[in-house]
Amino acid sequence: MASLRDKLLAKCVPEPNSGCWLWEGCLSNPSRPKVAARYGVMRINKRLRLAHRVSYALFNGALPDDLVVRHTCDNTYCVNPEHLLGGTQRDNVEDRERRGRGNQPKGMGKPNAKLTDDDVLEIRRLRLTGMSAIRIAAVMGIKIPTVENVVFHGAWSHVK
Repeated sequence: MASLRDKLLAKCVPEPNSGCWLWEGCLSNPSRPKVAARYGVMRINKRLRLAHRVSYALFNGALPDDLVVRHTCDNTYCVNPEHLLGGTQRDNVEDRERRGRGNQPKGMGKPNAKLTDDDVLEIRRLRLTGMSAIRIAAVMGIKIPTVENVVFHGAWSHVK
């Protein structure tokens, strides 16, 4: 039977330019409230565990549950223990800010935004009237997943 370390290593591929070990197994669900980004996950004893936390524990020792594992490479798919540091959530936020990754623009502030705030409000209004996502997409000239993201998945949640 393969060890946990063997199972972890079987699901990652070294990336020669960055040194990251890229996770190729299952990914977390980004709609889960506690896990905003996509991270690798592994099933251990019938429970899903974050692959980067498993890697950190295997190579560096377990961390208390109140600490997080931070990626020095800023790659959420990386499980290379040399790229992982333990710390508090505050440390993690400070890392993000120091690297200029905080306060990303939302909605119309994004350079590739296709919708305006008014478009978003109209999409939601049309959906409340019973219009299908397919019809709204046709009327608004956008794709169906865009309508679903606006209506059901929290995209443009800053527009009220």
